[in-house]
Amino acid sequence: RDDDDGGENKHILRPQARIGAKQRQMEQELKTLKDRLRYHFSSPFRKFSLHRKRPAKFVVQITKLIIVTIQLVFFAQSSFGNSRFYTDNLSVMRHVFVKHFDEGVNSTVKLYTVDDVKNQIIHVADRYFEVNTSLLGSYDFNYDGYSSPIPPLKVSLISFKEGTVYAFNNSYVFDPEEVTVSHTIHNSSELYLNATLDEWFVSTSFDRINFLKIHFDLKSVYLLSFRRPDCIKFEITITIDRSEER
Repeated sequence: RDDDDGGENKHILRPQARIGAKQRQMEQELKTLKDRLRYHFSSPFRKFSLHRKRPAKFVVQITKLIIVTIQLVFFAQSSFGNSRFYTDNLSVMRHVFVKHFDEGVNSTVKLYTVDDVKNQIIHVADRYFEVNTSLLGSYDFNYDGYSSPIPPLKVSLISFKEGTVYAFNNSYVFDPEEVTVSHTIHNSSELYLNATLDEWFVSTSFDRINFLKIHFDLKSVYLLSFRRPDCIKFEITITIDRSEER
């Protein structure tokens, strides 16, 4: 409009024009942001078609995926192999060292007489001292800490300190304190075993025995096709439990 003071023409920007320019700027920024997001979330093939650049990040991710998958496969094979190896050997030890063991019926064997217990100990001793020659697998004795040709078989008798029942007058003498007596067996000679077991059960009344544990260690080798062999140590304990019979 014409100014009264100098007749000089002055152009005044109307508010509607300012609002329109600002709106166009916001729309342009919004469009730019959308384009960036669309490009960011587009597939590697879409980016390649637009810019003709190699999808380096995509190749890296695929490589990582392949490496992790291979690691998982090897780990699963190793874990499954170890589990099967221990399960199979547990079954072997039960069938070899537990007399009259039948896995299909029950996982335990019941003994009813003192002679049954003695026969079980003799059976374990016979199998133990010929383990490196009679078994089909690669088993041997654990010689760690022993200078003798064959490490001895360990037998522990865990019994009450005192436990005598007098049936004629319905009385008893009982001391619940447990006493552990350890013995060793050095060979499987029948004469030696019978004399040793008779001596044990005379000095310690069988009526007071809670647990009888037979312990020995064996070593074996676990062979795998994709890594070096592993030396495995088996710590085996056969327990005769009489704690629930009273």
